[in-house]
This record gives sequence, structure tokens and C-alpha cells, in this order.
Amino acid sequence: MKRLIYRILFLLVVFFMTAYGSVLAEDAPTLYNSYDGVVIGARAIGMGEAFVGLADNADVVYWNPAGLIQLPVNMFSIGFNVQTITKEDINEVFSQDPLKGGKLIYLSFAGNQGGLTWRPLSSFKQNTYIEDTSTNTQTWEEKEIRINEFLLSIGVPYTENMNVGFNLNYLSGSLAVSSKSKTGGVWNEPSANVSSGQGFGLDFGMLYKMTPFMNLGIMCQNLAAYMYWDDYARDKLPLNLRIGTSLRLSNLLTFAYDFERRFYQNREDLEMYHLGMEHLFFKSVAIRYGIYGTDWNDPKQVTYTVGMGYFKDNYFVDIAMRKYFVNLAPDEVVPVYSDEIIYTYLCTLTIPF
Repeated sequence: MKRLIYRILFLLVVFFMTAYGSVLAEDAPTLYNSYDGVVIGARAIGMGEAFVGLADNADVVYWNPAGLIQLPVNMFSIGFNVQTITKEDINEVFSQDPLKGGKLIYLSFAGNQGGLTWRPLSSFKQNTYIEDTSTNTQTWEEKEIRINEFLLSIGVPYTENMNVGFNLNYLSGSLAVSSKSKTGGVWNEPSANVSSGQGFGLDFGMLYKMTPFMNLGIMCQNLAAYMYWDDYARDKLPLNLRIGTSLRLSNLLTFAYDFERRFYQNREDLEMYHLGMEHLFFKSVAIRYGIYGTDWNDPKQVTYTVGMGYFKDNYFVDIAMRKYFVNLAPDEVVPVYSDEIIYTYLCTLTIPF
């Protein structure tokens, strides 16, 4: 049975890669983070996004599909970005957000054998004005990127102490670019292009129980993932590798640690370190704390998180808050962080079905 599943997955990936393998000369005008989306799950976020080695709730499809085996019942989960509060210009804050502060983050159906998830990766609109005084030219450009991802997931018990999981990903998107320019006070002919695209990918996850109290998790997102646009060359999605551990000191206290590295095509790779804890009270209330960042010695590169959850009879309500500074110039060699602190509040609801 296991061999049959692996062969089917392999054949599907080969088919997708060959059936949509045409390559055009011009690169798609997407952004470096157009395929990142946002992190899902208020519980994981409250724990500093350290969840790969834990992976025991309805959000495992995103964090580690090998954790599907741990789910006691079928679950439906929905996540929201409730509010963003800051004294900073909100347009500057959202200028690097692929969802532009969109409220709905994901929908997921998951059980102990499989799952189905939808999440938006990009819902982005950008206006750019460029003035060239040497040629007396003014150019206005508008770019709109919309990309959605659908994940079909499966979890398989590989050995007594190890589970593996896979996500088959389908992406659907549209990319619109329009521009107009004025030279010497005279308007040039405007241009516009609307391109649709679709993509396919594969994720792999592993969860290994080292002791009854300690797990090791590995998650490879976009292990083989490409987006094919009608009028542009294909985009290779950034590989995201996560390795994490979780330690339950008792039924009331859990610690988790993740190391994350994103491999981008046209910019420097991103490394992040995540640490979180969860403390249970009254067997139905959880308090969570977390920290993550690229350099914990620089306060502007560190994000602090707190969260709270209530659960009963497989019904869950989780909330989380992030406290951070946003990098307003991610494409520059030297980052430029906001002067004001940003607070983001998120909520996840989970019900059995």
C-alpha cells in the first residue's frame, strides 16, 4: 500500500512538470514573496510559529501533514486576520504584505487520513510612479497579483514511531500590469497585459517520536513547485525548509523550537529561529508565548507573540497577537525597519464534523 501511494505521488508530479513545462523568455513581474502567503493558525502563531514538531491540530496541513495521523476526529478550521494596529502609515506596513491586510487567511478540512485546504497566497495591488528628469519622462504603472493555493493532503504511518505526509498543491492566479507614460508633456500610448496562470507543487513532512515526550519534525514546502503564466516564463516557488522539535514536560507544559530557511530565486535566502511554549490551565484553557526572528540580538528583527486558547469536546477557539517592526525595504541590502511597533491580532475557529 505504501509503495503504491508513493508511486502515484511520483507519477503525478512528473505529469505536472512535463505537461506544463513550456518556458518563455520574459520573467513574470511577480514579487519575491508573491507565493509565500501568510502563516496560518493562531495556536502556532502564539507559540512563536514553532509548530513543525508538534503538529497536532487542524492546521497540520500547512505545518506538517505527517501530523494528520494524530487528529482524533475530522475537523474544520478557519483563520482570520482580525486587526492591525500601529502609528505607522498603514499603507507602508501593507506594502510588503502579499495579502494587503486581507481578513480571511485560510479554510481547512482535515482528518487523520487526509485533508483539503484553501488559502490565498497573494491579493496584492501596487501603484508605482517613476520620474526621469534627464528625459523629462513620467511613468505610472499599476500591478495586480492574485494567487490562490489548494492543498490535497495525506498522512501515512510509516513505522511505529514515524509518520510521513504529503501535500499535492494546485495554484491558480491572475497577473495584470498596466502602464502609461508622458514624455515632454505628451502622452504615449498606454499598455496593459492580463495573464492567467496555474501551478503545481509537492510538500513533504515527517514526524518522528524520539521519546514519549519529545518529537522531531521536518517540513519541506514547495519541494517541487512551479507556476506557469500564459505570457511569461514559469516561476519556481521558493523552497521553505523547517526542522523542529517539541518537548512535553507534563500534560500541562509544552516547549517547541523550529529552524526555518527559505530559498528564494532572486534574493538572499532567509533564515529564522522560532521558540515557543504552551501552558494549560483548568484542562481547557491554554496560554502561549513565543519569539522568532532572523537575529535575536537586534530588537527590530525580533517578533514577540502571545496567545490564548479555549477548547472543549474538540471545539477550539484560539487568538494570537504579534508585536514586531516591519522591514519597509526588503529588496535592499541594508533593511529599513519601521519606527513604530506593529500589533497584529489573529483568530482561528475549529469545529469537529
